[in-house]
Amino acid sequence: MGYERAYLWVAAGNCRAIRFYERHGWCPDGLTKQDARFDPPLLERRFSASCSWAINMASREPARHDPKFH
Repeated sequence: MGYERAYLWVAAGNCRAIRFYERHGWCPDGLTKQDARFDPPLLERRFSASCSWAINMASREPARHDPKFH
């Protein structure tokens, strides 16, 4: 597709989600935003990951039809 990075937003206080994403190669890039759909507004942090990293990780997973998978 030609994309170099993927992005997601995480609530700043959601430590469990932040640890999960960091463990899987996502990094905070320093951007934050206030999500005004909530009262009070929710502070969110942006995380990003290299798309080439995600493709490399996906290619390491065994195929379901691979006999070594079972």
